[in-house]
Amino acid sequence: MGVNGALAADLFGQLPIAAQDEILQLMREAARKPQQPVNEATPGGTARTLASLRGNRTQAEVAAAIGISTAALAAYEAGRRIPRDEIKTVLAHYYSLPLDELFSMLPRRVECGCAL
Repeated sequence: MGVNGALAADLFGQLPIAAQDEILQLMREAARKPQQPVNEATPGGTARTLASLRGNRTQAEVAAAIGISTAALAAYEAGRRIPRDEIKTVLAHYYSLPLDELFSMLPRRVECGCAL
């Protein structure tokens, strides 16, 4: 176990037993649920949104214009990766869309709502 894992285990051990039980139950429930692909997290999804905005341009053309690799753009369009904030800004500018409008169409990371 790495340093972060050891620290997490130590902090977990300091929680009251009831809180530990609740966290473990939530983790078991999450493990039983089928995982939803990243690009289907919201209507439209990353792949369909970015690929449709690209239109007739090739991935190589768009990637070169915004300063990223073709592989990175392909991963964003396939929903395998979510762009860093700097890349989101460049994509929004390139497609002449407000940042919040473009990325409200894309998947959002779901944060744990656990009360610790």
